[in-house]
Amino acid sequence: MVNSLSTISRIASSMISKSKNILPGSGIRSSDGTLLYPMKNGPRGYNNILGGNVVYNKLIENEVKEVFLYTGGSVTPLIEELYSDERIKYNMNSHELSAGYAAIAYAKSTGRVGVSIITADSGHGLINSITALTNATNNNIPFVLFSGNVALSTIITNAFRKCSATEITQPITKWSYCVKSVDELPDVVDEAFRFAQDGNPGAIHIDLPKCVTTDRFKNNGRRFRFDHKYTIDDVTAVD
Repeated sequence: MVNSLSTISRIASSMISKSKNILPGSGIRSSDGTLLYPMKNGPRGYNNILGGNVVYNKLIENEVKEVFLYTGGSVTPLIEELYSDERIKYNMNSHELSAGYAAIAYAKSTGRVGVSIITADSGHGLINSITALTNATNNNIPFVLFSGNVALSTIITNAFRKCSATEITQPITKWSYCVKSVDELPDVVDEAFRFAQDGNPGAIHIDLPKCVTTDRFKNNGRRFRFDHKYTIDDVTAVD
């Protein structure tokens, strides 16, 4: 019975994705291919769900099939979504660098964007991923690293084993960004996957403070655009 329901669900999803002007992971486009709205359900489709669930749903919309992770406290809200839903296969690694290189190998062998999920609230966890990020950028491999971090209010207090995650990864990525509001999460994730593959492919680092992934999405339709200046304040709300 479960297998039958799963098959029906896959068929239904396939039919929906083939509907006019809707492309999986891209959203609604005009007849000439112009992107009109990058989220198929719009921001309101995520209202009142937790940030971790928003990220998970955006991974699905961007056609992510597998992720490579090393779990930790601050990234738990996203890990829980992977554990409770089998649409994305997660591979548990024994080290952050292993997760990064596994994602890079996956990207090279499949042509998809490689995705790694780690925790950065333990400073050395993020630093262990530096080599993988550098490899992806230098060799034009599309790679997105999501790192869980402590709450925004704690990031500036030199908390236990905390490191300046985005500042460290700025020189070796195409874009390194710390999310500061749950409402910008859909646009951040979409931009990460777009920019990882745009022009010369490379590495993207998205830092996810725990206060963001545990907060509830309340976006009233605002859109966000990014200028890739690599700072925590490089986002502008678009009404």
